[in-house]
Amino acid sequence: MRDVGEIAAELKSFRFDSNAEETLHRLAGEIEQHPEGGKLVGVILSLFERFPNEDFGMPGPLAHAAEHFYRKGYEDELAVSLTRSPTSLTIWLANRIVNAKDANFQRFLELLKQIAERSDLDETLTEDARSFFELHS
Repeated sequence: MRDVGEIAAELKSFRFDSNAEETLHRLAGEIEQHPEGGKLVGVILSLFERFPNEDFGMPGPLAHAAEHFYRKGYEDELAVSLTRSPTSLTIWLANRIVNAKDANFQRFLELLKQIAERSDLDETLTEDARSFFELHS
């Protein structure tokens, strides 16, 4: 088993190429099985931010790997990412948390509202956030 630092380095240097899908699946499996995999959630979300227009799947293997750490730090890392640089995928992940209607409902509903009201984002992102917010409020 590789050290989390090695996995983080691979995530940070990841580029979309002809092997991207295979690499994403391999990394996701490795992260989910790693005893310290939760430490990589922020790195995964940063990768989504770096490539906001790429198709990681819906939600894709890395998103599932990150969600594996729900209630183990994932939601805090997602909130930071949404505040810093929301993407279509991370907005969609926030909606998945709202859909769960658990203790994180109000927190992520409010984050969607904040994103919907931002003037510094692409209109597609604010519309996505607005639609999800209105769906649940």
